[in-house]
Amino acid sequence: MADLKAQFGVAASEEGSAFVAYAGPALADTLCVQEDRRVRRDNWVSLHGRALQIPQQGHRRHYVRATVSVRGSPDASPADPVTQEAA
Repeated sequence: MADLKAQFGVAASEEGSAFVAYAGPALADTLCVQEDRRVRRDNWVSLHGRALQIPQQGHRRHYVRATVSVRGSPDASPADPVTQEAA
């Protein structure tokens, strides 16, 4: 290995680390299970046997009969309803 490093190794042209911090969308949102659900009359949705209540928002009093996206992690940690209508 030392022979290959001596033969093909090239010194870095700049000082410091080549590490670049991740600046994209939150990985928790990317690595989640997302399903669309229709909100019941009592402002609740269910996902895999769990009932989730959608809180009242300033711009909308309720989401009855709206289709919303519900996100949760594959490890069955608590899911949160995403209060925006699905496309």
